[in-house]
Order: sequence, then C-alpha cells, then structure tokens
Amino acid sequence: MKEQAAVFYCQAMFAFEMHKSLKRMESNGQDSGFLSGLIPESVHGKCSDSIIDQELLEEAFGLDESGDSALHDAIRKGDLETVYSLVNLAPNGKYLSILNKHRRSPLHVAVLRKQPWAVRRLVIAGALVGARDRRGNTPLHLACALGERTSLDCLTTPVSDEESRLCSTRAPPCLSSSAGAALITERNDDGLTPLHLAAIGGFTDSVARLVSLGADVDEVDGLSGRSALHLCAAKGDSMMCMALMELGADLRLVSWDESSAADVALCNGFRDLAELLCVVDCDESFSASPVM
Repeated sequence: MKEQAAVFYCQAMFAFEMHKSLKRMESNGQDSGFLSGLIPESVHGKCSDSIIDQELLEEAFGLDESGDSALHDAIRKGDLETVYSLVNLAPNGKYLSILNKHRRSPLHVAVLRKQPWAVRRLVIAGALVGARDRRGNTPLHLACALGERTSLDCLTTPVSDEESRLCSTRAPPCLSSSAGAALITERNDDGLTPLHLAAIGGFTDSVARLVSLGADVDEVDGLSGRSALHLCAAKGDSMMCMALMELGADLRLVSWDESSAADVALCNGFRDLAELLCVVDCDESFSASPVM
C-alpha cells in the first residue's frame, strides 16, 4: 500500500512540474500538446496554477491505516528520493508537520531515526520545529536526549537565503534566529528543557552548544526547581558536573526544597562529588548535610 502511495506521490510531483511547464508554454503561445500526454492519468487535472489540488494533498499527506503518513514512512526508511519529492510537493509547512498516531511529526521521526539530512530539509521547507509529541517533547528535546549533535545544529541554525534558494522553497521557512532562541527554552511535560536532557544524557558537546546559543546553564526544571547541575549531581555524574561548572553553573543555587547540588549528591550517596561541589571557605571543612 505504502509503496504504491510513494509512486503516486512522485507522479504527483512530476505532474505538478509538468503543469507549470504547460502554463509557461501556453502563456508564450507554444504548442503544449505533447507535454499533456506526459502527466499521469491518475493525477491529471488535480493541479492548479500555483498549488496542488486539495484532494491530492490529502491523499499525499494523510495518515494511512497504520497511523503514519507517507512522509513519516519514507523518513523512517531513509528513502531520500521520496522524502524530497514529498517535501517539494507540500505548499507550506503545515503539510510537513502532521502528527502521526504517536503525535510525532516528520521532524520527530527524522531525529529519532538519526536522519539529519531529512531534519534540515524539513526545516528549510518550513516544517514546525516546535511541534510536540505526546510527552511534550519538541524535536530539539529528542535530539538533545539522544546526543544527536548534528540534528541539534540542523534544528537551531537559522535558514539562510542561500539554502532557501537552492532548495526552491515555496513557503517561507519558520526558523529565524528568534525562533531558535525560543526553542531552546521550551520545557516538556516533565518540566525539562533541551539543556536538562542533554546534561542528563552526559552529552557535553550538546550542552556547550546550547549554552553558546543562549541557553541558561542555571535554568531550573518546572517540577522541582532543580538545575542541570542538580540533576547530574543526583546521578553522580562528576564529568558533566565539571563541564557545567566550567560553563558557569552556580554552585550555590538551591532548588525549591532548599537543596544545593552538593546536598543532592550527598543525599544520593556521592560523597566525593558532594565535596567537589560544596562551596566552602578555604579554612572550613566539608559540612554539607543531606536534605530529606
């Protein structure tokens, strides 16, 4: 079923391009009869001057019986030709941002399948970078949780005029510098930002990149008021804690229950890390106490 659909969508894209050629030839007074015969009968007559007919778009981007669209499926399979054909077929980013039965957009699937080429092509074409899945994760949340640094860059780098020109974007891209800045501060349903997820995963390069983009290294989560440093201290991840400190994390910051990162580390049995994190005067001994 999906293989047949993919062929149909490629035919639709071909028909759309042929339709534009027909119109150009007719406007120039040229005979276009031979081109008319090249348009597949299954999609003939479904094109207008500037957009594909609504019926065709619904067939091309609607969900099938398994709850996926052809675009979701093509990205999952790494089918570059079909992905590019469908992206070019879409008149705007709305059609590239349809959620499947798992409430994942094509961008979510591209990140999960580690297909950064698809991520960037969708971004350039105007796909919604802020789409959320059933757990409130944007594609950037997933990229940071998985340590997909290339996809992180694809999602946060503003679309250039050159990229739009090379990809013949018909719809204006939705990712500007301001949109990228807003994206890195979004929290998911667990109250976590992309920075929190990258830190929890131990992905130091992703954390550093997010901070360079303007993420606040001391941003607290929405459920407990803990920063990335608190969250990593709770896991005993000394390497990430060191990286966060180098990026300027505040050792004295306390969560909503008045716990510092050192308190959290000690409470979870990581005394060596707690000593590292504890802020003391040079003449004082370690005195952090756990908060129950």
